[in-house]
Amino acid sequence: MPKGGKATWVHDDCGKSWIHPLDVKRANGIVAIHEQCDPPCPRKITASEYLERQGATEPRLMR
Repeated sequence: MPKGGKATWVHDDCGKSWIHPLDVKRANGIVAIHEQCDPPCPRKITASEYLERQGATEPRLMR
């Protein structure tokens, strides 16, 4: 369990880049879940690229 005692999704299909259906809300959630993936996992990359194409990026997503 991570610091602070909060449970998180671990390895939430990190190796899979296919996300369907994908919308802004879901992409933001995926980026948040995979925030600690370093280097960015395929899932985080797909969601981040989707948000960039939609013009829906937030400053915190631009890491």
